[in-house]
Amino acid sequence: MNIITKYNIENIFSEIKIKKPLYFNNKTILNIHYGKQNYLLLQTPMMYLPYDFIEDNIMIRCLDLCEYNNDKFINFIILLYKKLINRIKRFDNNIFEKKVFYSNIVKNKKNNKINMIRFRDNYISKIKIYDINNNIINKTKIVKETKVKCIMLLKNVWISESYYGFNIELLQIQNREFINDNSLFTSCTNINNTQNMHNQNNIITPQQLSGITSLSLPPPPPPPPPPPPPPPLVINTNNNKTLINIINNNKKNSKGKIKDKTSMSDVVKQINSGTIKLKKTIVNENRKKDPLMDEMTKILRRRMILIDGQ
Repeated sequence: MNIITKYNIENIFSEIKIKKPLYFNNKTILNIHYGKQNYLLLQTPMMYLPYDFIEDNIMIRCLDLCEYNNDKFINFIILLYKKLINRIKRFDNNIFEKKVFYSNIVKNKKNNKINMIRFRDNYISKIKIYDINNNIINKTKIVKETKVKCIMLLKNVWISESYYGFNIELLQIQNREFINDNSLFTSCTNINNTQNMHNQNNIITPQQLSGITSLSLPPPPPPPPPPPPPPPLVINTNNNKTLINIINNNKKNSKGKIKDKTSMSDVVKQINSGTIKLKKTIVNENRKKDPLMDEMTKILRRRMILIDGQ
């Protein structure tokens, strides 16, 4: 299938053939062939829709296309129309007499310096619409100012009682815009993989650990300070003074008295003979020890020994 993408008018025109007229629906139809093909297909350059197209349930009633920057392609179509009309006139000079040319090259309503190609009454079922990756998409993706490329068919020349013109059909449209049909968010799996990679980068290998341990380590921190000393033992000074007074009084009373010469051996003899009976002392093991009382007891024992002359 030969589709024209380069617009050299002389090369293309030399390959065009105009077939014998057919009479159909009160019109004269002159079909156009290209080379060995029974049709003439052209691919447009990058174009855009200046307005939203008009449609119903069956047809696209009107769709306009403008070129970017220049009118190179549209000027090529205008020139091709003129050359085809002149060739037809050479066969029948009166065929277009008193008839008005009905052009599908029109002016932009907002700026009459801009030319547009106008497609009229194209069946929706015959038009295929693709995205930039040639996936079929819905016609709703074609809106005002959409950038497109199109495949168009220059089908024939038609002649009625009052008008004549060229019949062109829009076959395919490729939306050249970015189409936001798929999710663009990074999936959770990719996020987890990224996190795993981050964690792996933070893992220290045994080789790295050996390198770290070979370095000089910082000195250990100083030991914590010792705990404070316990509070001093509180001694009841009143009791201590009383004990001292008792000892001093005993010393005074003992002065001038004759010390008892009874020795410990005499006391033992008296105990053995039964003269002195000792009372059994029960020691309460469960009583709580009082450090102050123990100390007083030791002091009294030492004083008693001194008094006894031991």
